[in-house]
Amino acid sequence: MGECAARCRICRRVGRRYTPSRIAHGVRAAEDPDLLRLLAQRRIVCDVCPTSNVRLGAVASLAAHPLPTLIAHGVPVTVNADDPLLLATTLTNEYVRVRQTWHLDDHALADLALAGLHAAGMTEATKTRIQIAVRQWLGDGSQSPVRS
Repeated sequence: MGECAARCRICRRVGRRYTPSRIAHGVRAAEDPDLLRLLAQRRIVCDVCPTSNVRLGAVASLAAHPLPTLIAHGVPVTVNADDPLLLATTLTNEYVRVRQTWHLDDHALADLALAGLHAAGMTEATKTRIQIAVRQWLGDGSQSPVRS
């Protein structure tokens, strides 16, 4: 909904009548500061697919991608690979591009990966197991889940 839709359509849908848990291709949300605040307040996840967003013309280039804006405003964001066969990319490649383009460290990448847990259709026990595994991967030694 968020890649090619005008931001006003997103606003109307996220306004008072609807409370989605996530917005697919939520890059257009970055055009509206009020919408960014609403998404951050309601913890509505924006899924972005950087390669797809560039190749389909939603953004002019990877460097112009609004991912850093979404993150800076506290919007939960996930990185995804949209149609890997057509766009010749993988989820791993998307994370590599994101890391290289914006110089994100492991903790920032983990935050992106964990953001999807909030809106995922899985049990709380599964979410907690994943959060703990990510903390262990980060090497902080904690057995407690992180906030997604």
